[in-house]
Amino acid sequence: MKKKLIAAVVSLTMAVTMFPSLAFAGTASKDAPAPAGVEQTDEAQLTKAKEDAKDDLKYYWGNSGEKHSDFDDEGRAAIDQIRSEGNAAIDEAVTTDAVDEALNAAKGKIDQVKTKEDKFDEAKEAATDALTGYWGTNGEEAAKEADYDTTVKGEVETLRTNALDAISNATFAGGSTAADIIKLQEEAIAAIDAKDTIAEHKAAVKEEIDSYFPEKAANGLDDYDQDEQTAVTEAKEAAKTEVDGKAVNAEMDGVYTTLQSTIDAIKTTAEKSLASEQEKAAKELDAYFPEGVASIDDYASDQQTAVTDAKNDGKTAINNADSMEAVAAALAEAKEAIDKIPTSKALDDQTKALIEKINAIGDVRIGDYNEKYDALLEAEELYSQLNAAGVEDDAITNLKVLTDARTAYDGFKASEVVGLIKDLGTIDADNYVTKKAQLETTEAEFNKISSAASSSVTNANNLTTARSDYDTAAKAVTDFETKVTEELGELEPVAYTNKTVVEEVKTAYEALSEMQQGQVSAEIMALYNGAVTVITDFDTAIDHVKELIKNLPAPITGSVADKQALSEARSAYNNLLDEDAQADVDTFGDLQTAEAAYVDALIDAIGDTDAITNEVLANTEAARTAYDELKELDTDAADKVSNGDTLEAAEAAIKDYQEAIGQAAFNEAEAAFKAVQAVEEVTDENAEAVETAIEAYNQLHIADAETAEKTFKERYDELGALMQAYADQKAAAEKEKADTQKLMYASVTVADQIYTGSAIEPAVSVKDKAGNAVTADNYDLFFKDNGSVGTASVTVVAKNNSAYTGSKTVNFKIVARSISGASVSGISDKTYTGKAITQPVNVTAAGRTLAAGTEYTVAYSGNKAIGKATVTITARGNYSGSISKTFTIKPAKGAIKSLKAGKKKMTVKVKAQSGAKYQIAYKVKGAKKYKTVKVSGTSKTIKKLKKGKTYTVKVRAYKAIDGKTYYGAYSKTKKVRVK
Repeated sequence: MKKKLIAAVVSLTMAVTMFPSLAFAGTASKDAPAPAGVEQTDEAQLTKAKEDAKDDLKYYWGNSGEKHSDFDDEGRAAIDQIRSEGNAAIDEAVTTDAVDEALNAAKGKIDQVKTKEDKFDEAKEAATDALTGYWGTNGEEAAKEADYDTTVKGEVETLRTNALDAISNATFAGGSTAADIIKLQEEAIAAIDAKDTIAEHKAAVKEEIDSYFPEKAANGLDDYDQDEQTAVTEAKEAAKTEVDGKAVNAEMDGVYTTLQSTIDAIKTTAEKSLASEQEKAAKELDAYFPEGVASIDDYASDQQTAVTDAKNDGKTAINNADSMEAVAAALAEAKEAIDKIPTSKALDDQTKALIEKINAIGDVRIGDYNEKYDALLEAEELYSQLNAAGVEDDAITNLKVLTDARTAYDGFKASEVVGLIKDLGTIDADNYVTKKAQLETTEAEFNKISSAASSSVTNANNLTTARSDYDTAAKAVTDFETKVTEELGELEPVAYTNKTVVEEVKTAYEALSEMQQGQVSAEIMALYNGAVTVITDFDTAIDHVKELIKNLPAPITGSVADKQALSEARSAYNNLLDEDAQADVDTFGDLQTAEAAYVDALIDAIGDTDAITNEVLANTEAARTAYDELKELDTDAADKVSNGDTLEAAEAAIKDYQEAIGQAAFNEAEAAFKAVQAVEEVTDENAEAVETAIEAYNQLHIADAETAEKTFKERYDELGALMQAYADQKAAAEKEKADTQKLMYASVTVADQIYTGSAIEPAVSVKDKAGNAVTADNYDLFFKDNGSVGTASVTVVAKNNSAYTGSKTVNFKIVARSISGASVSGISDKTYTGKAITQPVNVTAAGRTLAAGTEYTVAYSGNKAIGKATVTITARGNYSGSISKTFTIKPAKGAIKSLKAGKKKMTVKVKAQSGAKYQIAYKVKGAKKYKTVKVSGTSKTIKKLKKGKTYTVKVRAYKAIDGKTYYGAYSKTKKVRVK
């Protein structure tokens, strides 16, 4: 068929060369084209004029050389609409002059569409006009210069001047847009409108006067008494009258400020009540002395001063209180301070108490110095209090004992602390947390030594160093957390431009020891990890883009694989969605070069255009599509395409070719389609004629797609479908014949099986694809996994000498065998032992003894106490189901735990058997028969016995199980003499 196509092309080319009258391009009507002549030539010229006009309009953006980029979205949309309407008008034109008129009309409309620069100039002019002389608003009317005071007038003029200057200085070439000018205008007008005229400000101030109340009067006038309400109201009216007389905004504000001070000074009802309460509390404090203190004379001189100071401080706090509760608290606090000041008698008592405490301490020795520390400290604190209260050292008769005790304690403690410091060792970032408690303990012990004796700790500097090292290690964690909070906390979201900051924080984190890292709070770590993850993901994505670019095919040949690789790299680059991240792809230029090379390769693939074929046509269209897509995607990449001229030349050649062979191709297609007009089904006899018609359509489509589709497309599609059905039918017949002899298409049937304990090879039924039974002498069977429960398989393999070929594998199931009817042995009744009782269980199913553990498990319940125990046998592995059996645990021989005599009684304690009750048998010496008593518990006191008699006792356990009572053997007898 390919040879026929080539021959057709050659013959058509020759026809054009030999018969110039055939060399035209036009859109054929539904009827066959008329013989070449003037009328036909006019139609062709009209069609060509329409095509040329549409091409002209397609790339027209204005009469001043405007480009696509000179218009905003609104302008481009308007031009697209004009083009659409213009193309429709061109299509309706019936003469070449009408085509020109439609084209010129559309161009004229496009010339009227405003570019971005046009809109900028208009916005600039409109903004200047709007702002020049603009004074804002005065209520709902336009304001005038005279409506403002001098200060505000100057502010309005400054706002207007600044805005006009900014608008004047803005240029389109400098990057400003119409939107920028409109924004400047709107912001200036809003700022001017916000300025108060004299009238507006006067109204606003009077409104503020009416609404003003201090915070203390949240409920307005209701928070004042009658007199104060009158004062507030009169003050406001006077202020409003004064404002009415002002013509300067600042003076009105001054009146309002004065009013605020005036009203703030008027006391609310609550303030008056508070003042009364403060006065009452101050008087109460003046008269206050603790219980048992008659007057100030009960205090020594220094304490008298302290009491006076406490009262004065208390009255100050009372006067500063801002609520009843605060007054009460200040009074109570002052009283408490006075209560703590000792009287002269109290000082004497405390001095005696100190002497007693010192005597109680006595000598401090190596063996008790730690035990005496609290007493020593308590005595020293009391001494300090007395000393501060003015008590002389001479009054403390045994003070030397106290100082000697301190000296001795310090010596012993210093020696101990030296050892603690040695044990503490050094502290660093790897151990500071684990040594924290030890450090604090050592410091606490060191602090027990008096400051005067601290120098006796010879290695105290080591303790200071340890504390410093600990604080340094801990501070590093705090500093890191602060760094994260301050430097990462405000990044929302984290962008690639923050990489340096994040890496600095990461360096700080990595500088921490493992122990320090573990001390960072979870919240901080979440913030840190989130930021690091974002940057890491960016880096990974950037590396991925670079890797994709690096691995682009070389050379680029225009293959599908090339396009896929380029698309993947471009998509990955675009998906970075971050300008800084994209800028970090330093090989992006290589991607652009490769994309341009791909387009160049497609252009190269067009090949020789001396003979236009479907392949040339398709390759040219593919190259044009790829080139236009690249220009839309990245103009810089498109600029690197080097074969653009070749593409345009190919498109021109195709157009020339289409014009040259149009009529001849139509004639051949018409004849070919006429030859198959009656074909409703493709057969071996007419298949070649149908192929000829299809090839003729394809050739015409190259020359004149519109004519081909308008005249023959419907029948072409029908023939294509018929041809496909013919091909499918032929292929299906061949395949059906071959498939019947392939076992892979056979139907293999095998039933599921029950586990037997050995390999299972069930019967297999085989039918070929046609449904014919395949006898066993045609195949071999191979079984797999057919010895255990699960999915087994059988593979049917055709024998070498068989009419069949290949193989087929099917699965069948081997299901677990139920043990519901299995035989169980080894279970018998047992005697109580006090421990869980098990049985030597054996299970037999289908004549086979099952393996314990792998094929079944045994579980027990109630197998420790006397009674009925249950054995549950649960199948596993290749078996399923469960069986329950029971056995009886009988009482064991009884035992007497203890036997004690009492007054005319005895207490018998029985050794317990879980789940049992007990029978106690006893008889007095000389009796023949035992008396018995049954008990539920293990202890029984038997009363009303004979004094001084000897009794013989024995016990046994019993229990009723399923209606039958089981008794254990009696214990050995024991004797006891009753008191």
